[in-house]
Amino acid sequence: FIDFAHYYTYTTLISLGLDPFDPHAVAQVDALLNIRRAGAAANYPPLFYLLMQPWTLLPFRQAAVTWFFFNQLCVLGALALCFRLVVSPTPVKTVTVLFVWLNYQPLIENLALGQSNTVLLFLLALAWWGSRTNHPWVAAVAIAVVVHIKAQFALLLLLLWWMGYRTVGVRALLLTGLGLGVGLIVLGPAQHIEYLRYVTTLPDYLLTWTANLSPRATLHRLFQSVGQGRILADALWLLLCVGLLFLVANAISRPLSPDGAAVDWVWGLGLTVILLLSPVTEEHHLVVLLLPVTF
Repeated sequence: FIDFAHYYTYTTLISLGLDPFDPHAVAQVDALLNIRRAGAAANYPPLFYLLMQPWTLLPFRQAAVTWFFFNQLCVLGALALCFRLVVSPTPVKTVTVLFVWLNYQPLIENLALGQSNTVLLFLLALAWWGSRTNHPWVAAVAIAVVVHIKAQFALLLLLLWWMGYRTVGVRALLLTGLGLGVGLIVLGPAQHIEYLRYVTTLPDYLLTWTANLSPRATLHRLFQSVGQGRILADALWLLLCVGLLFLVANAISRPLSPDGAAVDWVWGLGLTVILLLSPVTEEHHLVVLLLPVTF
């Protein structure tokens, strides 16, 4: 459960008023907790560690067990939201969807690690449901929270604008800014600056790490033995990003048909592209694709 241990450790650091980017402070809390965690920096948005504060009110083992069952509820909640919008699911389709969900390797790995991706799955399903059922505030709140869990999902704001869901997009943007303001007031700007510095200059090992399935990391591994390979890989990755965004923008008809199937298709396409554009994508990050799979 090493990923949840990572959250627990850095949330404890924040609750003690320590700097999560100070190696001495991290070592101090590691010695205090004595738990095995993922060995990464505080690579989540600063507000995430504030949102995780309630979990540190429990001892680690109790918090981990509670988080595990909470993750199960998130998976079931996302599945329930999907079926709520299906008018008459046939038994064959229902069994097929359940079979995929219950045997999906990234989901199993995610639950074993205690990652936050099932929470993302539920929030993304809730945002999609809110958009489809004319509940803009529900969708906006869900998206704003998602952005403060993994920053790359800020691309959803652009997707909503392009889809014509301007009301949801503006509200989500305002709530995201509100969350950022709360984080700046409570944690101060220094932690936010350090977070930005980290995500804009990711450690080299993340680009050569074979568990990183992202196109950027793949290109870096492909050209790592070539002269100026890093520059070449990043140049190709930027071209790929621009090309993907251009293709997706052209694939989405405007104005978007109010037909539910069209919205579902665009939403699934958007989630897939966000994963392709992310600089770090591990297998268990693909859990968010369970939502498009149900379509």
